[in-house]
Amino acid sequence: MTQACPKQASPRHGFVFDKVPTVKGSMYGCGGVLVHNSPEDYGCVLDCIFEMALDVSCANGISAERAVGEVVQLERWRILPTHKKRIVQRIEE
Repeated sequence: MTQACPKQASPRHGFVFDKVPTVKGSMYGCGGVLVHNSPEDYGCVLDCIFEMALDVSCANGISAERAVGEVVQLERWRILPTHKKRIVQRIEE
């Protein structure tokens, strides 16, 4: 599930996004519950995933996709598949 937000970019690496992940649920009759505290927080998470996955990929000689998957799994973060693809593409550049 996703929730639309104003188009914005992550602060350090400029990943542009206009949706954030949510989980099923409802608070006082509203839609899904945000996984992260705010869209701004989600932008910081995207930056952290990129930096950590870049380090893991370079240090261990593994693919960018595997590095991103490991970081997301270990940190228990949720990101949208399109954002994961963008991070992988940026690492491979």
